[in-house]
Amino acid sequence: MDARDIAAALRLVVRGEIEEHVLMKYHTSMRVGGPADVLVRAFDPLSVSRCLEFGASSGVTVTVIGAGTNLIVKDGGIRGVVLRPYIRGIRVHRESGRLAVGAGEMLWKVAVVAAEHGLSGLEFAAGIPGSVGGALAMNAGAFGHCVGELVEKVTVLTPGGQIRELDASQAAFAYRSSRFRGSGEIVLSASLVLVPGERRWIEGTMAHFLEARKRTQPQGVASAGSVFKNPKAMPEAGWLLERAGMKGVRVGDAQVSTIHANFIVNLGRATAADVLTLMEMMRESVKSRFGVELEPEVAVLGEDAQVGAGDARLGGVGHG
Repeated sequence: MDARDIAAALRLVVRGEIEEHVLMKYHTSMRVGGPADVLVRAFDPLSVSRCLEFGASSGVTVTVIGAGTNLIVKDGGIRGVVLRPYIRGIRVHRESGRLAVGAGEMLWKVAVVAAEHGLSGLEFAAGIPGSVGGALAMNAGAFGHCVGELVEKVTVLTPGGQIRELDASQAAFAYRSSRFRGSGEIVLSASLVLVPGERRWIEGTMAHFLEARKRTQPQGVASAGSVFKNPKAMPEAGWLLERAGMKGVRVGDAQVSTIHANFIVNLGRATAADVLTLMEMMRESVKSRFGVELEPEVAVLGEDAQVGAGDARLGGVGHG
């Protein structure tokens, strides 16, 4: 089936937005990536399920993503269907401190709504750009806190098409991981438990965290956030990379941030190949200097570009 046929079939059964031949560079915060044959934003659990059923029955590959904020899509793009569960909604139960949130909501927005209702616990999420679904899959966190600490239940769609509700104890939350990362289960929604607090204090704490981000992380540029996980019982990845001499190193228009060495920024025309080459240089530099194998925090999807296709080019290596 070609992209037009796939999109036409999905429009009959899916409630959402369906586009053909969509450049993923416009749907990832790193601003790199070739075309997806078909991109689907599914607005409800039934549409997510029907999209998966279509893939299974037709033999078309379905790749699930979140908001694309910790994702590198290769320059050849992604074949088949890219599915983004775009299930929205934030319901606040202040008396119990619970928030019921859709997987498609942005985590920072949930934090703002919680603050408006005097609920504390999500202050660390101020400025985190990912969706709730993506944040749960990778157990996103900052400043010593992570979203998994607040989870009561998670509703998922299983690879077999069943909707299940899981307790937090079943989610296997760990540092930048959970059972939802690579399991085939798709997060649909979650229940978070927060604690009552004074709105002024909550918003002040959020402002403090936002200011800390501005001081220590690149702002106003395309980036996928932290590139590597912090190794156990070692200094942070950024510290290791800086001392390995990686700050400012460039491959094409991909550059290790001069502010934080565990960030890669797109200076304008970086390709995924530039970014991936630079990631390998970063990993090798730390391994050579410290004997430490850094593990990527970002996910990588898709195919390499064909030689001579698109705007593929050779990028020079240097310091910016």
